Amino acid sequence: MKIALSSALTTVFSPIVFWILFALAHRFEFTIRDEPPRKRRPAW
Repeated sequence: MKIALSSALTTVFSPIVFWILFALAHRFEFTIRDEPPRKRRPAW
């Protein structure tokens, strides 16, 4: 029963958490990328 409750709560609250994170990122002009940042070449 605990697993079912945990899974139901995760299913309900996950989209809400991501919506809040993306709203905050938009408000503070921060870009959320799904790709890793490119590696910089050494300056030398």
